Amino acid sequence: MKKWTITTIILALIIATVLSACGSQQASDSDTQKGSVPETKQENTASEQDKSEQDKKEISGTIEFFTYRDDLLNTWYPQSLEEFKAKYPNVTVVTSTSKDPVNDLKIRMSANDVPDVTTLQGGDIFSDAQKETYLLPLDDVFPDLVKNWQGNTSFVNANDNKTYALTFGLQSVGLAYNKKIFAELGLNPPKTLDELIETAKKIKESGRIGLAGCLKPVWTTEPYLYLARALMDNMTETYNKMIEEDEPFTIDGPYGQIMTMFQKIRDADIWEEDALSYDWEPYLRDFGSGKIGMAFTWTNTPIQYPGRGDGSFTVDDIGFVPFPYDNSGGPYRTLYFADHGMAISKSSKNLEAAKAFFEWHMGEKYAEYAKVNASISANVNVEIDIPYLAEFNA
Repeated sequence: MKKWTITTIILALIIATVLSACGSQQASDSDTQKGSVPETKQENTASEQDKSEQDKKEISGTIEFFTYRDDLLNTWYPQSLEEFKAKYPNVTVVTSTSKDPVNDLKIRMSANDVPDVTTLQGGDIFSDAQKETYLLPLDDVFPDLVKNWQGNTSFVNANDNKTYALTFGLQSVGLAYNKKIFAELGLNPPKTLDELIETAKKIKESGRIGLAGCLKPVWTTEPYLYLARALMDNMTETYNKMIEEDEPFTIDGPYGQIMTMFQKIRDADIWEEDALSYDWEPYLRDFGSGKIGMAFTWTNTPIQYPGRGDGSFTVDDIGFVPFPYDNSGGPYRTLYFADHGMAISKSSKNLEAAKAFFEWHMGEKYAEYAKVNASISANVNVEIDIPYLAEFNA
């Protein structure tokens, strides 16, 4: 679920007008030298390991983990939580989710009932005061993790410069396409806006959706907002200038350019039959079942297609390229931004258990989760191997 910003609301209103016509130690020296490690060192190492395992067993309590990824609660988390339980046998993790995680989390903050560990949307959705009041600063607790994280500025407070969450990774937006359909119809990924439209028309002529609109949720129009932002040389400077102008939304400005493009796509009749009624889950299912040729979406959306479809579609069948918003042929600009992050409640009744779960999830299990989430790695020491992201980043 996405939280609307003022600019998103304005964009949605503009889109509504346009649509009125359609009903992300090296090996020690001793490893290469002759001779064995002194016995005392072996004993100390074993003793330290025993102590570490004993410390884990002494951590106990029940914690609540609140996540916006309701889909993973039935797929990735069951086995992963069993692995956590094996390491921390006396810690019980109770999971929870919501269809409106941002507002529900704000309500729980106001009631001083913040989940022990929670996913948190970035940007300006949660104020510095909210994070400082309800969440645990992570800098002193997990200094090694914090120093290795990139793209995490939205979770660092301006007033105290402390980190209150770690993002799961970086995201962007682009054009997802079905490689099977493209191969069948002899198509290539479009490099201009006109090519995009012509490609979508050929796909639609084959009985499929050319370009998915999926406009019913409204927040699915946000990728168009990101395109407008990507066109800004300096986003802060552009917004400040817009605030001072009587008519900030000009036809030659970034929003005007993208809305002109949006209207051209609408007029080309390449969306589904009724884009205003097409919802998120049907869209995921249809793309994963070979009924959609292309979609303009977030980098972490296509990874969900195979699991929602009919089994005929795999991650290797997904292509992903920058969205061709004009006819220049590129290179096309894009915008990288932080995905949701993970935070710890300052008032957790089982704080040591919450910290253990956080460190396990964002440390030991980070690479695995980031791949499941199709994140561009936020940990500078971890690489995520997802073919369609490699195509996009190239």
